[in-house]
Amino acid sequence: MHETCGRARSPRAAWARVSIALAVALAALLVYQLTDNHVRSGDTFPARLLPISILNEGNLDFNEFHRNAGPGHQLEEDYMFTRVGDRVLSYYSIVPGLVNLPVHWVARQLGRDNRADMQLLGRTTASLVAACSVFFVTWTLLGLCERTSTAVIFGALYAFGTTAWSVAATGLWQHGPSLLFLSAAFAGLFSRRRLGILAAGFFLGMAVWNRLPNAGFALTASGYVAIYRPRDLYWLFAGASLPALAMFGYSWSHWGSLWALGEGHQLAGFGGPLLPNLAGILLSPNRGFFVFTPVFALALPMLFKVLIAPRRWPLLFALSLGTFAVLLAHSLWSVWWGGECFGYRLLTEMVPVWIFLLALSWERWIIHSRTGVICFATLATLSVYIHFLGGVYYPSGWNTSPRSIDEDPGRAWDYRDTEIGRLHRVFLDRV
Repeated sequence: MHETCGRARSPRAAWARVSIALAVALAALLVYQLTDNHVRSGDTFPARLLPISILNEGNLDFNEFHRNAGPGHQLEEDYMFTRVGDRVLSYYSIVPGLVNLPVHWVARQLGRDNRADMQLLGRTTASLVAACSVFFVTWTLLGLCERTSTAVIFGALYAFGTTAWSVAATGLWQHGPSLLFLSAAFAGLFSRRRLGILAAGFFLGMAVWNRLPNAGFALTASGYVAIYRPRDLYWLFAGASLPALAMFGYSWSHWGSLWALGEGHQLAGFGGPLLPNLAGILLSPNRGFFVFTPVFALALPMLFKVLIAPRRWPLLFALSLGTFAVLLAHSLWSVWWGGECFGYRLLTEMVPVWIFLLALSWERWIIHSRTGVICFATLATLSVYIHFLGGVYYPSGWNTSPRSIDEDPGRAWDYRDTEIGRLHRVFLDRV
């Protein structure tokens, strides 16, 4: 067992890896498209509108969507948009909207009405982006694991047993593009090739522009390259330079400051009670990471091995530290539950690393124990079922009834009335 994705040297072996990863990704895309559930959260609204603004007016503002966009007029959907000078801008990163642009462009070439079809087009983009992340996760697993079957099983588990399905594939949140950029970056880092490091730098830069907490992964990955591959550090930074320049250019031209870092949110609302928030984001019945994907509990032994032997698993060690940075940032945030959403939405970016750890746990000890296999099969089935409910039947109304989760975050700990329980009843009623 060794930490590398560079074993497939011959062209035939390389094509075999690509074919297997592509097959798993296409299976995921088929399921995502057949479920046809599009989450219409306000957070996804700017990403659905931006391609229309680019194609119609060639700009990155949202003036045309507000009748009274001039100074002194209140904006609709206040929490998503703000006015900077004579422009109406999204508080959120424009990257999900840019990712949505190719699908809108194709639709326009086919004569479709982009405004009327923006729900369908957004759903299509979300599914494609999530499926592409499945490809990169499976491709990485094929090099990281000893057995091809392990890579296929855990690539499928990533696709169907995590928020890759229930969150990323159902709406244009920032999390879908994050999964795509991070999984592609991890594939480049594990490849041990200079071109892979260059690509990793680019995708890490895009991940940071897309969602600032991803800087935790960028920093720990840079530390890994600096220590273990110092000659390639230039290539990592060279790859990151293009998205960094684009982000700073947009920040300067639209927000008036390089340090806006591509969005309007300020670094505020942090400093919450760490331990209660950490417990809630990991273990609460309605937001817990280990509740909504319980099979991840079996990755803890491998995580422990990586942490105590960083020289044996240097890249996994660095990426594990990246997950801790993401976890810490959201545990300190005052809105640790993530607003109205399904499960551990805010921790979605951690999922690929935990899939890697879980796959290695499978090969090192789970598969050699009958009890371990039974436990894994049970928890994996439960994980897939939970995200099937989220991917197909969410929302259930739990987030707003009987009280809004934003007004009463303590509802995250309500074990008698849960999001999973409500969706389970909806499924039974439909069946």
